[in-house]
Amino acid sequence: MLTASIAHYWSVFAQGQAIIHAQHAKSQEVMMAMEVPNSVAARFRYYLENLSPERGMGFLDAFRQADKHFTADNEPQAIRDWVNDMSFMHDDLSRWVHVAAHYYPAH
Repeated sequence: MLTASIAHYWSVFAQGQAIIHAQHAKSQEVMMAMEVPNSVAARFRYYLENLSPERGMGFLDAFRQADKHFTADNEPQAIRDWVNDMSFMHDDLSRWVHVAAHYYPAH
């Protein structure tokens, strides 16, 4: 379940990267392109609104699932390290989303 959580966040990031690589020269073009369902602008807006990568905290659910197999006395350090690493990953993903949204104002 922990590796599935990592795979999920990697997929969310990769989807965003794939969308953001294309850009419209003028913000007016972006606004018009958002009305075209398969345009890059519309896909990026959908990505922001529906995947909400900066608000997704599903990794905490995965941590809770794994953590309930242990007590405070026998919890492996690796579980604590994993949740700390995933917290950093979430912060980095959130920063990337904000930079990408600034770079590509499709919302």
